[in-house]
Parts: sequence; structure tokens; C-alpha cells
Amino acid sequence: MRSHGSDSSALTYVSLFSGAGIGCYGLSRTGFECIATVESLERRLVVQRHNKVCRNASGYICGDLSLPSTQDKIYEEIKKWNLESPRAVDVVVATPPCQGMSVCNHKKRDERKRNSLVVAAVSTVEKIVPKIFIFENTSLFLKTICDLENGKRMPIGDAIKEKLGKTHHIHTKVINLKNYGCPSSRTRTLVIGTHKKLWFSPLSIFPDWKPETTLREIIGDLPPLKRMGEICRHDIYHAFKPYSKHMRSWIEHLAEGQGAFDQKSIRRRPHKIINGVRIENKNVNGDKYKRQCWDAVPSCVHTRNDILASQNTIHPRDDRVFSIRELMRMMSIPDVFKWGDLPTDCLSNMPFSDRQKFLKTNEMNIRQCLGEAVPTEVIRCIAQKASMCIRDARIMAGKLKMNGYRQTIVPLTLGHCPGAEELMCSIELANAARSTKAAYYTPPVPAFKLMELMPSFPSKKEISILEPSAGIGRLLHVLPQVCAHYERVNIDAMDIDARALDMARRLAKSVAPSPAHISINYIRGDFLDYDFKQAKYDVIIGNPPFGKLSPERFKHYSSLNGNPGSRNVFAFFMHRAIGLAKHVVMIAPKSLLNAPDFTVLRNSINMHHAVRGICDFGEKGFEGVKIETIALAIQTNKKQSEDSIVAVESLPRQKTMRQPAGLIFDKGLPYWVIYRDDFFDSVLDGMECEVFKVFRDRQITKRHLTEQGKVRVLKSVNVKPLNALPTNKDLYVKNASEFAVCKFMNRRDVVLVPNLSYYPRACRMPENCIADGSVAILYPRNGIGRIKDKDIKFFSTEEFRKFYRVARNYGTRSLNIDSNSVFFFGVRK
Repeated sequence: MRSHGSDSSALTYVSLFSGAGIGCYGLSRTGFECIATVESLERRLVVQRHNKVCRNASGYICGDLSLPSTQDKIYEEIKKWNLESPRAVDVVVATPPCQGMSVCNHKKRDERKRNSLVVAAVSTVEKIVPKIFIFENTSLFLKTICDLENGKRMPIGDAIKEKLGKTHHIHTKVINLKNYGCPSSRTRTLVIGTHKKLWFSPLSIFPDWKPETTLREIIGDLPPLKRMGEICRHDIYHAFKPYSKHMRSWIEHLAEGQGAFDQKSIRRRPHKIINGVRIENKNVNGDKYKRQCWDAVPSCVHTRNDILASQNTIHPRDDRVFSIRELMRMMSIPDVFKWGDLPTDCLSNMPFSDRQKFLKTNEMNIRQCLGEAVPTEVIRCIAQKASMCIRDARIMAGKLKMNGYRQTIVPLTLGHCPGAEELMCSIELANAARSTKAAYYTPPVPAFKLMELMPSFPSKKEISILEPSAGIGRLLHVLPQVCAHYERVNIDAMDIDARALDMARRLAKSVAPSPAHISINYIRGDFLDYDFKQAKYDVIIGNPPFGKLSPERFKHYSSLNGNPGSRNVFAFFMHRAIGLAKHVVMIAPKSLLNAPDFTVLRNSINMHHAVRGICDFGEKGFEGVKIETIALAIQTNKKQSEDSIVAVESLPRQKTMRQPAGLIFDKGLPYWVIYRDDFFDSVLDGMECEVFKVFRDRQITKRHLTEQGKVRVLKSVNVKPLNALPTNKDLYVKNASEFAVCKFMNRRDVVLVPNLSYYPRACRMPENCIADGSVAILYPRNGIGRIKDKDIKFFSTEEFRKFYRVARNYGTRSLNIDSNSVFFFGVRK
């Protein structure tokens, strides 16, 4: 046994409710080392010891995770590894007991206490703060009620988001594992979280879709077993498990897909003889005593896979339940996995009586472990991607620190494939296109948030999607992951740049090939003047360009699509997308929330459509890009109601809110206020707003300024609470009358406020002064009397600053005091 240490290159994991370590074996096979593994049954930990899962003997922890003493043992093991930030635990896997949630458990009573073991797992993950966490459980997992430590009851999915959503991006999905690495059908909930300080998202490590396999492909090469109790000479785990001889007549004449209850002869139907009376057994699930089909996907492996009366357990040819080896293959467990202290070949070469004894002692434990396990290959696929992401993050963290590299060249994870060189070239292509086409490679986290905002269509088998600004196809790598459950997905990928579109096509084949039922049609064209023939798309999703159009392009697009009230190309993209799709999900400039330039577009959305979700990236969306962005989801075929709920998330503030639409889109406010709260409303209710108009000088430049003169030019640095104070660097103009700002000279009814400050302060205009563009000049609207000193002083208080941050949607860039935002400089009632 190796001693513990701090191997800086080792990838690490902690496993909770680990069973025999079948799922986590996929982590071990990918180079991860186990710090601690927790299981309540010692006989299952014995199996893990056979496979040498832990580096340290103390890492095998037998206990109840809900007990603080068990949790403390985990934390002690983590300490032994000397993992310091950013060398924290890489992965935590949790697969809590699922009997209380399973649709197959017909003996449910009050399982809340048992299900609340999940809470212990969530709390443990919360304390460990790993780079990645993985929960796997039944399809009902997220909706099952659990009891929190404070006595509060809520669905498990809500508990995970409440406790872990502040630190991690979380992706939840109910999938059939038969398409994600498991050879048998197994509908499960997969929850993956990635730490928000890392550049990659849960979709970066979500397992890839794979074609399903048939039972014949999986076990067809194994030799038949005809005699009850027979053990394959070369494989101890391929054996005919005995059962009562009288039951053989119930199944021996069954055809593939036929069940014993379907037989015409009542003698061959499962029954019992009680006091001489024949009583037929009950067929609760409809799949008991049923022979499986060679050319179908194997059914789910259940815990009671040892009996004929369980679900889908009968071999398609032999009169028996599936052998351990066959079940292992259905669960994608490698042959080298050890169930005993000896290798399989040694066990298989023992005398027959010794093999019988081994199976009698171990078979039930093995079969139960198989039925409750996570398929090895599913976790291995996740682990392989996680390994790439974590190692690349480490490499780039060093480069960023030493060389100031930008994260726009980071996505090396997708480069661990045949398309690696193409990918890096394509990113450079995307970066090079910034100045000419305002094109930006969409990083993993914004791409993930777009996918989170994607609508779902439970009743639809086929959906259509348009990506109008596909670029090199970043979204084409993740769209198949979130749409794979539909029977048919038609994606149109459009871009104006032929070279980028060709790169997207090649990358989609080499980096992230799509399932056969997902088709991608590549269209070279300009979204804003392309003639779309088909009916509305279900979804238009993308990261469109931002920036002002030339007068010629503005006129051209307006003639085709109408004028969205702005010369920004994004406004045209959004305006046209709304007319072409039932749902629109797009990256947008954050200024969409408040800027006068987007007032017409905002009003149109308010009147005719419904905003379903907003994710605020701030400046964290695109590394090295000095622009704030958001992701926005709009339902175009439904009008917003005031009581509908809008999901609002802030990445910079690590906060998630569920806001009533009536608050965000209040017609009494000049624009959308997405972080509105009780404090904001209390201040707003005590103010009379819309008191001022605003003026900012755009004429005064450095060439107009002198070191001496009669009229001083004020800058934002001069503005202090109630007074404009001089500095050693004050400048002057010789002739103030040549500037429009001179009309405010010596007016005591105007107020000066720094234009771009996050911490507003205000004063009156001093005599013989004017102000340059760094200062907003607030002047009273018609009919407004003289502003009092107490009102001006209020603009410099912490109360107003806190209020103003909410009013500006916690912006850091779009802080100009304009005709909209001046609304919030009100006076106390």
C-alpha cells in the first residue's frame, strides 16, 4: 500500500455511497486516485479493497454518511493529501440509496428520512467544494421530497441548487444511459456541477451520445449454459444460477419477448399450491418471467437479478437468469474488475467444488452490487472529459499568471481529439474576425447558460433550431447534448463567413459528431437579408454580433425587416429572430436592459412577447472583452403577464432570483430592473422621480484646454458631496461661449454628478465653471422648483448608492447617465 502524499499531478476523487465501487472504477481507469470512499456495508468495501481503490487503508470508510463522525473521517482523509487551493478535491461522486424514489419499489412507506441521506451528501459536497460533483440516481430523483437540516422540506433538485448553486454551475438531465456508454437501458437522473471559478461548464464533461447496442452484440459470444448449476470452465462468473426445478416448465418453451403469464396452458403459468389449491402468481409489472430478445437493447439490471420472478431477467435462449458475467457486460464493467482476492483466471481454475463454494458465498452480494451500481463506462466517459478539462485548466492557470494569456484561447479540452489542430486554428480565426465582423468565440460557460435557457418541448418528437451566427460552431458542439432525447432534431447553422462555416462543419465531424437523428444543415448567408422558406423555427439560439451598422447597411436592413429603433446590429438580429421563431435564446449586450438605444426593442418585447430567463455575465462572459453581456430567453408566441416568473441569474454576484415579471418590466420605470428588491422599492416609494433632464458636453477636448483662464472646466474628480473642489490639475477654457455647455454657467438650479461612477455624489455648479463629458449636468424639468441642499446631499449617501446599483442592474460598464437613468435621481417626497 502506498503512503499518502501531495502528488501535484494526481487527479483525485471522493465517492459517497460507493457500493462496490463499480461506477468509480471508471474514475480509477482514467487516472483518478481515491482519497476516500464511503459505504455503509463492509462486504461492499471488501470488493473495493480487492480492486485497490484507495491509496491509503484509512480511505475505506464504513459508516452512515448522515453521522458527523463519518463526515469527519472524510475531511481527515482530505487533509492527509495536503490539497490546497487551487489543488482542491477534483471530483466528488454521490449515488445515494434510491429505493424510496424508484418506480419499481412497490413497498414504499415514508421514505423521506431515507431520501434525506441526499441532504448529507449535498452538505458534504458543500463543505468539500470540489472542482466537479456528480450525482446519479433514479428518474424521480430531483422531484423527491427531502428534509433539510433546518426542518425545511423541498424537492431534492431545489436543495442541490440552493446549497451548491452559489459555487457551481449545475446541469441536470434525465437520460437513458443506453445512449451514454451503458449497454443496457437505464433511465437515470444525472446531475453534474462544475466550480464557477473554472472556465469549463458541466456540458464540457457531459458524456457523449452513443448508438444503443443489442443484447446479441453484448453477450452473444458467451457459451450457452444448459445445465442448472453449470459453471463455465474458463470463467467462474459465467454460471447457471440454480432455482426450483418445478419452475423450469414455466419458462422452457417461451419464445423471445414472451412471458410465462402469456402461455395458454395454465399449468405453465407461474403459480403456488396452497392447501392443495392452485393459486396463480400476480404479474405486477408485466415483465416477470419474461424471456429477453437477442436483437433488442437489454433491459435495466435490477437489484433482484437473481430470480426468474424479477423484471426481465431470463436469458433469450437458455432457461436461466443472466449470469454475473453477462450482467457485468450489461453494466459496462471491464473483465479485469475483481470480485474476490484472486484474479478471475485463478478463481476459474479452482476445483468445481471450490468454485461452487465461492459463488455460494459471494454471488448474492455481487448481484446486488450490480443492480445498484452506476455503469462503469458512463463514469469513465465523464472522467475522461473531466481529466482533460482539469489538466488544461491547470496549464492555462499557469500561463495566465505568467504570460497574461486570454481565456479565449483556452478550450483545449475539445482539442484532445482528431480535430485538435483545426480547433486551435478556428479559435484564432474567430479572434481575428473580431475587428471586421464583431465575431467572438463563445466560451464554454456562456454556451452552457444558453443551453440552460433552452425551452423544452415535452409533447414534441421533432424540433427545429436555427443558429443564425454559427461562426466556428461552438454551440453546435453542445446543442446535440441537450436535444438528444427528441426523436428528430433539425439544426440550421448559418453564418456570413464561408471560411468560418467550413471550419464549423469540419469541427462538428471531428470534435463533436452528432447522433444520427440530429441533422445539421450549413447555410452560408446573411441572417438579416436571407429568404427563409420554412415556417417558424421552434428555437433560434446564438451569439450574434454587436456594434453599429454603417448608414448603408442600416438602410438596407431596415427596408427588409423594419426599423428596430437602433443602429446596433444586435437589435436587428433580435428583431428578426423574434419574427422567425417561437423561442429566442441569445447572448445580448447588457445595455439592452437600460440603454435608450434599445428602448423601442424593449417596448416591443414588453408589449408582444414574454421574457422567460436572464443570465447576467457582467464582464465575465468573454475574457478580455470590455463589454458586459447577458443571455436572454424570450417566448415570442405569448405575451408577458405581470405575475409570471422570470429566472434571473448573476454570475458576478453568484446569485439566482425568481422575479415577478411585473417588477422587472414595470411600466412606471424607464427600463428593465432585473435585481429589484424590497429595499429598492422602499427607497423608490419615498422618492419623486423624473425630476431632471440630463446634459453632457461632447465638444470640449484636450486641444481646448489651457492651464490658465477665466472659466474653469470641471471634471468628475472635482465633484464632491455638495461642493466642487479644486485640484492641482484644474484646467480652463479661454472662451466658454463657443461651447453648448456654457448655457449652464452660473446656474444654481443644476446639479453635477460624475457620469461613469458606481458611487454617485453630487454638488451644485460653482460660479464661472463649466463641466466636460466626465460630468453629467442634471437640470430641472419644466415646472420643477429649486432643488434643495438636502436633496443634493442625498445623492452622496450610502442609501442612494445602494439603490442606484440596483437601478443600474449592477452594471460596471454601461453607466452613462442618460435620458433613461436620470429618472432615478429623484428627490425625497
